[in-house]
Amino acid sequence: MITFTTTAMPRPDILKKTYSSFSANIKDLNLKQQNLLINIDPVSHGTFEEDIEKTKSVAQQYFGEVVVNVPEKPNFTAAVDWCWATAETEFVFHLEDDWELRQAINVGKIIAKMRREGYMQAILRAYPYTYNKLVLSPGIMHREYYSRFAGDFDYERNPEIQLRKPFVKKEAIFVLGKNPVVFDLGRSWLNSRPFKRPNVKSSFVRWEEK
Repeated sequence: MITFTTTAMPRPDILKKTYSSFSANIKDLNLKQQNLLINIDPVSHGTFEEDIEKTKSVAQQYFGEVVVNVPEKPNFTAAVDWCWATAETEFVFHLEDDWELRQAINVGKIIAKMRREGYMQAILRAYPYTYNKLVLSPGIMHREYYSRFAGDFDYERNPEIQLRKPFVKKEAIFVLGKNPVVFDLGRSWLNSRPFKRPNVKSSFVRWEEK
């Protein structure tokens, strides 16, 4: 019915915080009984093999069947594409490696609402603004959407920008929570590392050196 998908970097401590928070706050699923597809990108300054192995180990600690992809070069868009092209279930729970869930949720109820009302994505609110586009922050997406993107990404453009397709209707999206229920764990990590995003979001497919 549902597959969890994660695009990650080899930062096991952050991934552990993410999975721990979701394991504690998803009240109707035992993550150890769920499948996970995780893409672990190396970083541009090089990656220690032990950090990749620790990241794999964290994933295996929290999920049942874990399928891991470790490409030779980092590419955020390719990572999303691999996850969605590999998934086969009716829904994917797309969960990047640096989000903390601070509110109890019931995945079964969310999926029931999606089926009943025809929603294609359920977004866990991360920001107070109005959502009218698909996003890559934590959420559940129906196969009708994720499978249409798989195999159709331009790897030189940011994947989230490419989710803005004519067939995506804002009426097919709903947001869980009036206030944020997930919080970004990656900002402080980024500030302490020699990386930065490109100035233009549409070109962000890998970290740049500061």
